[in-house]
Amino acid sequence: MPTQGVTTRSQDDKINTIKATVLSVEEILIMPDDYLTTVLTVKTKTNDTLVFVDMDGFEKLVNKEITITYRLKSNQKKLIVCFDCTSYTKPIELANITSIASKIDFKLLKLKEYQEDEYITTASSLIMHTKDDKVEHFYTNIFDLIEDSTKMKSAFFNYGIITEYTPELLNRDELRLLLE
Repeated sequence: MPTQGVTTRSQDDKINTIKATVLSVEEILIMPDDYLTTVLTVKTKTNDTLVFVDMDGFEKLVNKEITITYRLKSNQKKLIVCFDCTSYTKPIELANITSIASKIDFKLLKLKEYQEDEYITTASSLIMHTKDDKVEHFYTNIFDLIEDSTKMKSAFFNYGIITEYTPELLNRDELRLLLE
Protein backbone atom coordinates (compact mmCIF):
# COMPACT_ATOMS: atom_id res chain seq x y z
CA MET A 1 0.00 0.00 0.00
CA PRO A 2 1.43 3.41 -0.92
CA THR A 3 2.32 5.86 1.82
CA GLN A 4 -0.11 8.72 1.98
CA GLY A 5 2.22 11.70 2.10
CA VAL A 6 0.04 14.51 0.79
CA THR A 7 -1.74 16.43 3.51
CA THR A 8 -4.47 18.92 2.87
CA ARG A 9 -7.07 21.01 4.65
CA SER A 10 -9.47 21.92 1.87
CA GLN A 11 -7.90 21.76 -1.54
CA ASP A 12 -10.97 21.01 -3.66
CA ASP A 13 -10.47 22.49 -7.11
CA LYS A 14 -6.89 23.69 -6.44
CA ILE A 15 -4.92 22.59 -9.50
CA ASN A 16 -1.45 21.15 -8.85
CA THR A 17 1.24 20.53 -11.49
CA ILE A 18 4.36 18.59 -10.52
CA LYS A 19 7.03 16.27 -11.92
CA ALA A 20 6.62 12.64 -10.91
CA THR A 21 8.07 9.21 -11.64
CA VAL A 22 5.63 6.46 -12.62
CA LEU A 23 6.16 3.58 -10.18
CA SER A 24 3.59 1.16 -11.58
CA VAL A 25 0.52 0.65 -13.72
CA GLU A 26 -1.40 -2.41 -12.59
CA GLU A 27 -4.88 -3.81 -12.15
CA ILE A 28 -5.97 -3.60 -8.51
CA LEU A 29 -9.15 -4.25 -6.57
CA ILE A 30 -9.89 -0.99 -4.72
CA MET A 31 -11.33 -1.66 -1.28
CA PRO A 32 -13.64 -1.03 0.48
CA ASP A 33 -15.40 0.07 -2.73
CA ASP A 34 -14.91 -3.37 -4.36
CA TYR A 35 -13.87 -1.70 -7.63
CA LEU A 36 -11.50 -3.48 -10.05
CA THR A 37 -9.48 -0.94 -12.06
CA THR A 38 -6.04 -0.22 -13.50
CA VAL A 39 -4.18 2.23 -11.29
CA LEU A 40 -1.18 4.40 -12.08
CA THR A 41 1.02 5.04 -9.05
CA VAL A 42 3.50 7.94 -9.09
CA LYS A 43 6.04 9.37 -6.69
CA THR A 44 6.27 13.15 -6.96
CA LYS A 45 9.39 15.29 -6.63
CA THR A 46 8.16 16.17 -3.12
CA ASN A 47 8.09 12.41 -2.25
CA ASP A 48 4.30 12.16 -2.19
CA THR A 49 2.74 9.00 -3.57
CA LEU A 50 -0.39 9.49 -5.64
CA VAL A 51 -2.65 6.84 -7.18
CA PHE A 52 -4.91 7.49 -10.17
CA VAL A 53 -7.68 5.13 -11.35
CA ASP A 54 -8.88 4.01 -14.80
CA MET A 55 -5.37 4.16 -16.28
CA ASP A 56 -5.48 1.09 -18.55
CA GLY A 57 -3.01 1.40 -21.43
CA PHE A 58 -0.45 3.58 -19.64
CA GLU A 59 1.99 0.71 -18.87
CA LYS A 60 4.71 2.20 -21.16
CA LEU A 61 5.13 5.08 -18.70
CA VAL A 62 6.50 2.88 -15.87
CA ASN A 63 9.87 4.22 -14.61
CA LYS A 64 9.50 7.41 -16.68
CA GLU A 65 9.41 10.94 -15.35
CA ILE A 66 6.24 12.77 -16.35
CA THR A 67 4.49 16.00 -15.48
CA ILE A 68 1.12 15.47 -13.83
CA THR A 69 -1.64 17.97 -13.34
CA TYR A 70 -4.22 17.02 -10.74
CA ARG A 71 -6.62 18.29 -8.13
CA LEU A 72 -7.76 16.76 -4.88
CA LYS A 73 -11.48 16.07 -4.67
CA SER A 74 -13.17 15.45 -1.36
CA ASN A 75 -15.24 12.29 -1.31
CA GLN A 76 -16.88 13.60 1.88
CA LYS A 77 -15.68 10.56 3.83
CA LYS A 78 -14.70 11.49 7.37
CA LEU A 79 -12.56 8.98 9.21
CA ILE A 80 -12.16 8.80 13.00
CA VAL A 81 -8.50 8.06 13.77
CA CYS A 82 -8.56 8.38 17.56
CA PHE A 83 -11.03 8.45 20.46
CA ASP A 84 -10.76 10.63 23.59
CA CYS A 85 -7.62 12.30 22.27
CA THR A 86 -6.12 15.75 21.79
CA SER A 87 -3.17 14.79 19.57
CA TYR A 88 -2.30 12.05 17.10
CA THR A 89 1.08 11.34 15.54
CA LYS A 90 0.81 7.81 14.09
CA PRO A 91 0.71 7.22 10.32
CA ILE A 92 -2.86 7.14 9.01
CA GLU A 93 -3.82 3.91 7.27
CA LEU A 94 -6.58 4.32 4.71
CA ALA A 95 -8.53 1.34 3.34
CA ASN A 96 -8.78 2.87 -0.14
CA ILE A 97 -5.28 3.13 -1.66
CA THR A 98 -6.34 6.04 -3.87
CA SER A 99 -7.32 8.21 -0.90
CA ILE A 100 -5.24 10.92 0.73
CA ALA A 101 -5.75 12.09 4.30
CA SER A 102 -6.32 15.69 5.34
CA LYS A 103 -4.62 17.13 8.39
CA ILE A 104 -6.25 15.95 11.60
CA ASP A 105 -9.02 18.03 13.15
CA PHE A 106 -10.27 17.40 16.67
CA LYS A 107 -13.98 17.57 17.36
CA LEU A 108 -16.28 16.94 20.33
CA LEU A 109 -18.73 14.17 19.39
CA LYS A 110 -21.12 11.76 21.08
CA LEU A 111 -22.21 8.45 19.55
CA LYS A 112 -25.84 8.29 18.44
CA GLU A 113 -25.77 4.99 16.55
CA TYR A 114 -23.37 2.43 15.12
CA GLN A 115 -24.38 1.04 11.71
CA GLU A 116 -22.47 -2.15 11.05
CA ASP A 117 -21.57 -3.38 7.58
CA GLU A 118 -21.56 -7.14 8.09
CA TYR A 119 -19.06 -7.77 5.29
CA ILE A 120 -16.57 -4.89 5.40
CA THR A 121 -15.71 -3.52 8.85
CA THR A 122 -14.24 -0.27 7.46
CA ALA A 123 -17.54 0.38 5.65
CA SER A 124 -19.43 0.44 8.97
CA SER A 125 -20.46 3.93 10.03
CA LEU A 126 -20.71 5.84 13.27
CA ILE A 127 -23.54 8.34 13.45
CA MET A 128 -22.46 11.06 15.86
CA HIS A 129 -24.00 14.10 17.55
CA THR A 130 -21.96 17.30 17.39
CA LYS A 131 -21.87 19.92 20.16
CA ASP A 132 -24.18 22.15 18.07
CA ASP A 133 -26.87 19.41 17.81
CA LYS A 134 -26.06 18.33 14.26
CA VAL A 135 -25.74 14.71 13.19
CA GLU A 136 -22.74 13.61 11.11
CA HIS A 137 -21.60 10.27 9.67
CA PHE A 138 -18.08 8.95 10.21
CA TYR A 139 -16.09 5.82 9.46
CA THR A 140 -13.16 4.32 11.33
CA ASN A 141 -10.42 1.77 10.85
CA ILE A 142 -10.06 1.33 14.62
CA PHE A 143 -11.63 -2.10 14.80
CA ASP A 144 -12.06 -2.21 18.59
CA LEU A 145 -13.56 1.31 18.82
CA ILE A 146 -17.14 0.04 18.95
CA GLU A 147 -16.29 -1.95 22.09
CA ASP A 148 -16.39 1.46 23.81
CA SER A 149 -19.87 2.24 22.45
CA THR A 150 -21.50 2.54 25.90
CA LYS A 151 -18.85 5.06 26.94
CA MET A 152 -19.09 6.82 23.53
CA LYS A 153 -22.86 7.30 24.02
CA SER A 154 -22.52 8.58 27.59
CA ALA A 155 -20.86 11.95 26.89
CA PHE A 156 -19.05 14.12 24.37
CA PHE A 157 -15.44 13.11 23.76
CA ASN A 158 -12.70 14.59 21.63
CA TYR A 159 -12.15 12.62 18.40
CA GLY A 160 -9.36 12.97 15.87
CA ILE A 161 -10.88 13.18 12.40
CA ILE A 162 -9.52 13.35 8.86
CA THR A 163 -11.34 13.89 5.59
CA GLU A 164 -10.42 11.64 2.67
CA TYR A 165 -9.47 13.18 -0.66
CA THR A 166 -8.91 11.48 -4.02
CA PRO A 167 -6.50 12.82 -6.65
CA GLU A 168 -8.14 13.47 -10.03
CA LEU A 169 -5.76 13.45 -13.01
CA LEU A 170 -6.41 16.43 -15.29
CA ASN A 171 -3.81 15.91 -18.05
CA ARG A 172 -4.70 12.33 -19.07
CA ASP A 173 -4.90 13.26 -22.78
CA GLU A 174 -1.47 14.90 -22.65
CA LEU A 175 -0.02 11.76 -21.03
CA ARG A 176 -1.70 9.58 -23.67
CA LEU A 177 0.35 11.46 -26.32
CA LEU A 178 3.54 10.23 -24.59
CA LEU A 179 2.48 6.67 -25.44
CA GLU A 180 2.69 7.27 -29.20
